[in-house]
Amino acid sequence: MLNTSRLRFLKRSGGDTGELALAGAAFLSTTSFGLTVPILPLFLRQLAAPGAAESGLWAGLAIGISPLFSAMAMPLWGTLGDRFGHKIMMQRALACMALTLFLLALAAQPWHVVVLRAMGGAFGGLGAAITAAVSVSIPQERLGHSIGTIQTAQTMGLLVGPIAGGVLSDLVGPRLAFATGAVCLGIGLTAVSRRYRDPPRLARRPAPSPGLAARLQSARTAVGAIRPLWVLLPSLFAIQFVDGGYTVLLPFHLEALGAPAPLLARLVGGTLSATAIAMAVATVSIGRTVTPPRVRGLLAMMLGAGAGFSVLAAVSSAWWFFAACRVLLGFTLGAVPTLVYVAAAASSPTDRQGVVLGMVTSVGLIAWASSPLLTGALTASHPRWVLGFYVALCGSAVMVLGWNRRPELRGTGDAAMRPPGLAGTLRLALRKRQKAVTDDTK
Repeated sequence: MLNTSRLRFLKRSGGDTGELALAGAAFLSTTSFGLTVPILPLFLRQLAAPGAAESGLWAGLAIGISPLFSAMAMPLWGTLGDRFGHKIMMQRALACMALTLFLLALAAQPWHVVVLRAMGGAFGGLGAAITAAVSVSIPQERLGHSIGTIQTAQTMGLLVGPIAGGVLSDLVGPRLAFATGAVCLGIGLTAVSRRYRDPPRLARRPAPSPGLAARLQSARTAVGAIRPLWVLLPSLFAIQFVDGGYTVLLPFHLEALGAPAPLLARLVGGTLSATAIAMAVATVSIGRTVTPPRVRGLLAMMLGAGAGFSVLAAVSSAWWFFAACRVLLGFTLGAVPTLVYVAAAASSPTDRQGVVLGMVTSVGLIAWASSPLLTGALTASHPRWVLGFYVALCGSAVMVLGWNRRPELRGTGDAAMRPPGLAGTLRLALRKRQKAVTDDTK
């Protein structure tokens, strides 16, 4: 049974156009992110007093504080999106992010950058809002395809943004790169405002504010919805921690290994763009072959390979080999967030997907926030210690996956402990949504 009311809404509002607008906003937002973040360490080196150690600390703080504030605010924005509609949440995020990037182009002190990055994180949260909007407005049979489209658009933005930011930074300076990112976000805001509409269920007037007991029950429902994902969240944390740390580590370590200084920004951007390509290839490849293997075993294999490439990066003595290890690391770990987000969307109630996806996103953002702080503090004096910690983190995530496979942990058998593959997850989501539609029609 299909959700016919949702199909009629999509026909009236141009569902394909709305989905395209969401994909375009996702692409433009990650493009602006790619334009900005890779050149932040070099920009802060210009603003801060001379000294690689101080520059690294400022870079770690500026890069890490944005996802930290975003992680704290994400559940709030998810709850408001469930009540008032996800469109206004996307508009709020795009507008605030554009404003902070424009002001970032005018920053004169390192603390200006830190404050603006904190504001952008607190009032951002676009990724979870887009994923939640897709989950509630796209027909069941297209859920996996649509989420994959959004993830691909975000990956393509990470492909274009870093290399464009590196070229702009080398040619005309980083301030113009920040302004260009603000323009990209403004275009995304226009596309969402003109082409996307919330489904009727979200467009209605908000219900009266619930009491304390109802709010506690709602929180318990959201936590219960992601309970099957607890074993997968350490994998997401490990991936995001490693990815966030390389954002700070890459420019400083490439320079320490002898990369040409006049081309440093372009080398950083090119490496991150190549990493984005590797992540996109991994996402597509794993999406096609994930049905026979189990998600947990696939995650363990990817994390193990990531630990191996981290070892090679730690012992490398040539800048080009270190950059190649970063690209290969992106290939081995690139599909982990997609698998976790699809599992989260499939396991959550229809009316609580904003909260659940916000909570899952917060896990990744906390990792992304804490990693630059540690990396920035150690990158000037002990960069190989940081790389060794990445190896240990990936190995620990593999151990968590293996430990939870034991049937005696719950006494329900090994088959019950393993989550389904991607196709099975989507089938469960289809059944859940069909049941919700049946209940609504009673």
